[in-house]
Amino acid sequence: MVHQDRTNLPTAPASLEDVFRWLLPADFPFTRHGNAVVEARILAAQAVAVWGWASGRTLDARRDVATPAVQRFFSTTPPVATRQGLCQALATCGDDLVAQLSAQIANRLRTLTGCWTTAGRPTFAVDGSKFTAPRTAANQAAFAAATDGASAGYATQADAAKAQSVQVLLTIFWHIGSGLPACWQLAPSNGSERTIAADMLEQLPPDARIVGDAEYVGYPFWSAILASGRTFVVRVGANVRLLENLDVRRGQRRDLVHCWPQDA
Repeated sequence: MVHQDRTNLPTAPASLEDVFRWLLPADFPFTRHGNAVVEARILAAQAVAVWGWASGRTLDARRDVATPAVQRFFSTTPPVATRQGLCQALATCGDDLVAQLSAQIANRLRTLTGCWTTAGRPTFAVDGSKFTAPRTAANQAAFAAATDGASAGYATQADAAKAQSVQVLLTIFWHIGSGLPACWQLAPSNGSERTIAADMLEQLPPDARIVGDAEYVGYPFWSAILASGRTFVVRVGANVRLLENLDVRRGQRRDLVHCWPQDA
């Protein structure tokens, strides 16, 4: 245990610092934000700490916790001082920063001794979640199932209103051995997790094994995985019919089942 304090149990700063130094190398490039130049690894550490580590009911409260911690970790360069400045910097260069972080995670994963493979293969769990986002014009255009006024095709006004709400579908591949995200993609709430996952297959190692729940069943998705040279383990529900004793050449193995799609 880090300490015996029962009233204040934050993540150990030293542990978080180790993560940042492992994930954010010193040669991360500098990024121009307005008239200022921000060190990319400082901005990345601040964003991760604010949205993923610090506690607080508001963004200002989380920033007040995260910024001094980041300042301790990287004492040579000050972090962005204000919430407005942090949000503006991320709006300016956040996409490039996420791309750099994603590439860095992919490169670092292979260096983790003892956890790169699980049962002989690099193994990744896939799952999707939906998150409510602010109903701004930009968010609604990007993520809402229907835009304002597009009520046709919905049985009730309530259904139409729900379709106009902003929900973001996040589909993500997690590296099971380390628990780190390997790749992810955002989509509108009416997107298909299977379609998105299939689009991301080439971002995984060529010998990867994919583990999924009952959302990830179906001949098209499974065929895409096998065609890419990867393998999968997927939990199926009662709505998936699996056939036994189909291949007599295998001696009617009891542990072998076949999926025979009706329309393929």
